[in-house]
Amino acid sequence: TLIVVDSPPGIGCPVIASLTGADLVVAVVEAGASGIRDARRLMELTASMGRRQIALLNKTGLDPEADRLARDLPESLGIPLAGEIPFDPDLRSAEERGGTWLDVESEAMAPLRNALKAVRTALEAADSGHPASAEHKEERAS
Repeated sequence: TLIVVDSPPGIGCPVIASLTGADLVVAVVEAGASGIRDARRLMELTASMGRRQIALLNKTGLDPEADRLARDLPESLGIPLAGEIPFDPDLRSAEERGGTWLDVESEAMAPLRNALKAVRTALEAADSGHPASAEHKEERAS
């Protein structure tokens, strides 16, 4: 059974509760100061709880420096990067119309599909008990 919980940014009580029992946490990093700060706190909390995690960058392509900082975050913490979803106003329009991203023909779809494949692979690894990050490889070796 797969349960996906979309929690709010930050590490408040609802987020902590949603991490309890999670086999895999997908930390979505929005390229920008507050998005990166929130993602760092989530990633550190997730690691302290011994949960597997991967990162997914969202809304990239607007600010090269913010994109670089967002990419550096998971790498600096040893967390695999599933991919990047570039900012695309067509994706936002689809949501505002009540549709989904899958309803849109967009240049962002190829990176989105690749990221979803990486998330699926990580979920399968978590389900089979295989580590999803270097940090967990070290834990299993000791």
